[in-house]
Amino acid sequence: MIAQDGDDSGNAIPDMISAQMAGKTKPVGIELPYRLPLAALPAISQRAKTLGVRVWVNMIDGNFVIGAGSEKDALRAPEAVWGRLVREGASMLLTDEPEAMLTWRDKARR
Repeated sequence: MIAQDGDDSGNAIPDMISAQMAGKTKPVGIELPYRLPLAALPAISQRAKTLGVRVWVNMIDGNFVIGAGSEKDALRAPEAVWGRLVREGASMLLTDEPEAMLTWRDKARR
């Protein structure tokens, strides 16, 4: 499911997640929309966690979660970008740099 609200604030997305998860067909993950403010992520992540669905962030250009950084930023500061998103509740990160992200993940798990 790609959640998109009309005003780009992200404020309606937690309720969209609840509605989708109450339906007969449940998504595996919630893909965050283009240009979501970083401030909206905690409420979205909390609702998703409560309902048992994953949060998916596209990292390609840094314009999906505004303020979180791009994958180029993550290559320079992986903990500040990938780490922050994971701490904020993202459990799926789309990247063109999977080797670097997996290296970061494996180091972070130690």
